[in-house]
Amino acid sequence: MNPELKLSLDRFQPRPYQKEIVDALNKGYKKLVVILPRRAGKDITGWNIAFRQCMKKTCLVQYVLPTFGQARRCIFEAIAIDGTKFIDYIPSQVIAKINVSEQKIVFINGSVLQCLGGETHDTAIRCTNPYMVILSEFAYMTSAIYDTVRPILAAN
Repeated sequence: MNPELKLSLDRFQPRPYQKEIVDALNKGYKKLVVILPRRAGKDITGWNIAFRQCMKKTCLVQYVLPTFGQARRCIFEAIAIDGTKFIDYIPSQVIAKINVSEQKIVFINGSVLQCLGGETHDTAIRCTNPYMVILSEFAYMTSAIYDTVRPILAAN
């Protein structure tokens, strides 16, 4: 990113338990398993982590929910409790383009953030090279998805 680009990243104000998640990644943790109750803000936290990673370095980040439709409803078209659309958390100055049909955001530095459905992990994720994968609602996915992403992430 252009170091002279002035960005406002203050829309997301993490709660204390969400801040622990963000802090762990900032300290260099490579793997996190986050178990929180419903309505605790897991996806808003994950989304903010995902797009910030895209801003740090040119990479592919995949945000995966059990189905493609669920990824669209819960992330790509989602609106937070305060009325902010998830996409609006990303400063518009860093977005090069948005492909709504593919649920893909391309950043000006070349990074890509894409929302996917885990039901097609064998074709949608295999043969890609993500730097980060967020598996939201993992309990509702086949465990084979982890077998698909683990070697990719290990290489990165």
